[in-house]
Amino acid sequence: MVPGTEHAERHLNITRQASGALLSAESEASQEAAGNLLTKAAARLEAGDEARARHFVERALHLPYDDFEGIHPAVWWLEMEVSSHFSEEVELAPDGDQGWLDRAGVLLAEASDETVAAVIRAALNDVAAEFHLPRPEALRLSRLTAGEPFGREPLTELDDADRLADAVLGVLRTLNRQADLI
Repeated sequence: MVPGTEHAERHLNITRQASGALLSAESEASQEAAGNLLTKAAARLEAGDEARARHFVERALHLPYDDFEGIHPAVWWLEMEVSSHFSEEVELAPDGDQGWLDRAGVLLAEASDETVAAVIRAALNDVAAEFHLPRPEALRLSRLTAGEPFGREPLTELDDADRLADAVLGVLRTLNRQADLI
């Protein structure tokens, strides 16, 4: 080893750790900002103010891509939110209660377009991976998710800004509808 390289390497590692912590904090802030904007958009949709809701969605979608995490904060936050809502329903359901599956079926039937339906099915795939469900529930869940590959992130596949904003609004409507059904 070249004399002094150990000292330089130690300082380089400290710098990398500090840089990673800073980037991690920036990622968290971006995700929180996206969540706040999309929560406001959902509230505007609930109040019937489509124009204002779209404004918040567009602001969220204009947040910069997070190179550190490799995600778009708004898209990531929304897909995680849908998954979390379904997971909470399963966790809170009494044994044998398949009402959460009934609601998931309604949401799929009412989905405004195929991208929104794909987001719902992707979240249901997360539930299938996260929970050990009784066989009847697992079979129903499998029918609801039929054809949706595990790990797909449907919103990330949209390149057109208007289509993406429309899909995000559709997913927010789905979250609002899910809350109404509960």
